[in-house]
Amino acid sequence: MKYDDIIGLPHYEPKHHRRQDRLNRAKIFAPFQALKGYEESIEERKLIRVAHSDMTENMLEELNNTLNTLMDMLARDEHPIIRVIYKNPATDEYISFEGKLARITVTSQTIQVVDRKILFENLRSIGFD
Repeated sequence: MKYDDIIGLPHYEPKHHRRQDRLNRAKIFAPFQALKGYEESIEERKLIRVAHSDMTENMLEELNNTLNTLMDMLARDEHPIIRVIYKNPATDEYISFEGKLARITVTSQTIQVVDRKILFENLRSIGFD
């Protein structure tokens, strides 16, 4: 056979440095970004400004129930697509954002949607199917 002399040999391991993990190796093959600022522009268009209104007790209770339901889903390793409306503390604007729920951290009082972390105190509403 053609490769009989090398079939049984162990896989090559570098002697002078560690192997990169798969995530870092994948970054080598990331697509080239020819248009600077294009992704940010697209991301900005996903954000929808929402009018401000005060939270009622019913709204707070509904938000709390939704957070509990989402934590149960995360415990079952389910990561639903959710839409959050939250206050951007830098601009005091309310923004609607949709994405995959990554995690909810009770100790730091944050919810993470994709790579965006939002404090519970800035949440206005959460919706999902």
